[in-house]
Amino acid sequence: MPATITDRAAVDRAATEYRRFTRQWETAVAKIHNLRAFSRFLLPPSCEVAARHGPVIILIASQYSCSAIIVPTSGDPHHVPLPSIALTDLKTQGSLHQGNMARISDEPSGVEDGSNSTLAGSMGCDHATHR
Repeated sequence: MPATITDRAAVDRAATEYRRFTRQWETAVAKIHNLRAFSRFLLPPSCEVAARHGPVIILIASQYSCSAIIVPTSGDPHHVPLPSIALTDLKTQGSLHQGNMARISDEPSGVEDGSNSTLAGSMGCDHATHR
């Protein structure tokens, strides 16, 4: 028997087994979702839940454009174009923010975050701090 036929048969068996395991996994997860306390098991948190303590801002950036989706504590999300912000600006601000967040976790009183003020100013906001 040529090697390609044997290899093809092995691939078909592996694919069949993979589909069987996938069905078993999906069945198990569906059963877990039916348990009241686990209805969101393995699902990402919803933006509505995340926004219950304040708005969630999702930045969308590429080399072509930058924008944000703001999910408020109530009401519908809305899209905000950010034409004056470039991807390189967001990368720089992200690095600064990560460094500031690391400092904040070490300082219980919090730190005024200048990078947030810069980014907020670019977005047309007056002031942003982290506490």
